[in-house]
Amino acid sequence: MIKLIIFDRDDTLNIDVGFTHKIEDLKIVKDAKDVCRFIKEKNLLYALATNQSGIGEEYYTEEEMHQFNKALFIELGLNYSTDIIAFCPHPRVMNPRCVCRKPSPHMILELCDRLNVSPSETIFIGDRDTDKECAKRAGCHFINVDTTIGHIHTIEKINHIEATALP
Repeated sequence: MIKLIIFDRDDTLNIDVGFTHKIEDLKIVKDAKDVCRFIKEKNLLYALATNQSGIGEEYYTEEEMHQFNKALFIELGLNYSTDIIAFCPHPRVMNPRCVCRKPSPHMILELCDRLNVSPSETIFIGDRDTDKECAKRAGCHFINVDTTIGHIHTIEKINHIEATALP
């Protein structure tokens, strides 16, 4: 049974313009609103796991990221809370590498723990190979989004995973 949907942010929910953080740059990925409406109708939990190296590289602040996320969630018809957000604020290049940056499963496991859901009851939706690897390492299901076509098959894929997931 699926209980939790975790989204990547950039190019999964919103179009990434490069270190996206300005509300005026907010553009929604095609059909993302439909997926969010579906998730709410099914009473599934939802969360966000996102690499935000722009914070550590000083392109924007953590507060600006939260303001953008809140505007994004409002646009998607979702309730916003920092409790359902996990993010890696560290620069892309670090030595040693931080423990939270995807493809590390850290953020997914943290959200599952916070929301009291097992990874096997979770779907991670993302657009990159690092997202897929993150989901695999966390032990959760994965749905890939092609930003060029949007979420045209996402609801169908959620239903398929739900139908085949063990109770």
